[in-house]
Amino acid sequence: MKKVFLLLTIGSIGLAATAQENRSSIMFQSAKMNEKVAHGVLDGKYKTGVKAIAAQHSAAGAAAGTANKTTTVSTQRWYNYADLLDAQTALDLSGNTTGLTAVTIWNDTLGQLNYTSGLAYNTMVSVGSLFMPQAKGFNDVQFFTGEMQLTTEAFQIDSMMLFGLYQFNPAKTAVVDTLTITYTQGSVATASDDIDFGWFSGAGAASLLTGYGLSSSARLSFGMVQYDSVKNTAAGTTAYTFKKTIGSPSSTADFKWGDTTTNGLFAVTFKLPAAFNVNSMNQVGYSISFKSGDASFVPGDTLNGEYNHYRPLYDFVENTAGNTLFAPYDSTDLNSGQFKTLPNYENGWGDVYVPMYAWTSGSNASVLQHNVTAFHVVCASCTKMVNVTEVAKTVSNTTAMPNPASTEVKIGFTLSTPSAVTVELTNTVGQVVATQNVANTTNGAATFNTSNLAAGVYFYTVIANGERTTGRVAIAH
Repeated sequence: MKKVFLLLTIGSIGLAATAQENRSSIMFQSAKMNEKVAHGVLDGKYKTGVKAIAAQHSAAGAAAGTANKTTTVSTQRWYNYADLLDAQTALDLSGNTTGLTAVTIWNDTLGQLNYTSGLAYNTMVSVGSLFMPQAKGFNDVQFFTGEMQLTTEAFQIDSMMLFGLYQFNPAKTAVVDTLTITYTQGSVATASDDIDFGWFSGAGAASLLTGYGLSSSARLSFGMVQYDSVKNTAAGTTAYTFKKTIGSPSSTADFKWGDTTTNGLFAVTFKLPAAFNVNSMNQVGYSISFKSGDASFVPGDTLNGEYNHYRPLYDFVENTAGNTLFAPYDSTDLNSGQFKTLPNYENGWGDVYVPMYAWTSGSNASVLQHNVTAFHVVCASCTKMVNVTEVAKTVSNTTAMPNPASTEVKIGFTLSTPSAVTVELTNTVGQVVATQNVANTTNGAATFNTSNLAAGVYFYTVIANGERTTGRVAIAH
């Protein structure tokens, strides 16, 4: 079912309209759902720990391991959108970085959490993501040199890396909790599929559109994972669910608190009970839910410290002052964090997980952005790699001067053999804002007038002999 979302006023998500239903909802207010403290923003040591664990588990692998990508075409690859977000942010010349937040989930809304403003009932009951390995960022030569390239092929997910904070009460070491993990799939291009599609547009969405670098006449498109209110998981005809127990080091659980680093990060790599087969061009919906095994819980109890709970990790963008920023947006890239809050009357999104784009207040970005879970993808028909070898052989030494640019920018390049060259300048949503052709040459440049372009980050692409290399330039007036 496809949904169109219109922001009616600042602070509201307004109307979700289809041919068969109308529903209204409120915006997730900053003071209520978007506090950094409430969502447990973590310091830099956790980010370092996540990177270390990811590198360790990727190297060891849960499947067959990683092929030698310098000599052999690899048909498998680990995907983690947090890695892409880190790489994109590292290229941002403004000095922005990424941070981590830990989201507390509980099996229902009957437990209370101790926020800085006092006790409040839990509203977050499940989290996940919409995973799209076909997104062009995953095939960007700047970030994933020599990795398997997946564009339209069918694929399998056979393993995953799960990150979070697992907190348990040392006085209740025998308690075993349960993580329920569900995969589903679908295409936003197909009506009545298992992945829903929606967008924000119009005057009421102006601050949201501006935050994601879009014009007032554009629309912000997104996908949504369907929600099963009975199972508290992702839903759909393709849904594949399995469970893993989690507990203290002395428990009988599948995963134990001992699966951590010195910073208390919970991280495990494991194979799915059966590989999840994904059809060509489909996106993947993923959810993780928590079920307490503590029989002593009484509705209304405070969860902090007294009961075990699992807190999935999310990556978000922030500036050097620690202010949360809007993550990069590309209308062709549906990767996003997904969140389920209850009761539904608060938000009107009863049958779907809420995408990261809805978690904002006016022009303020949210820390609820991208899930840090990693997926191991196998694709026997993916015989191409992200083509750094060809690009490096033909195009090299690309530069953007000055950078940041004000009135003009000069894109320089070197070719190994003479060739006609096209240089494109695009904005963050993939719109080409300027193009220039350069005659046959081995050393050349294209100069663009940038005085009329809005300040922000742009991409330049040098195309020669059908090969492309891309860089980033900032424009500041």
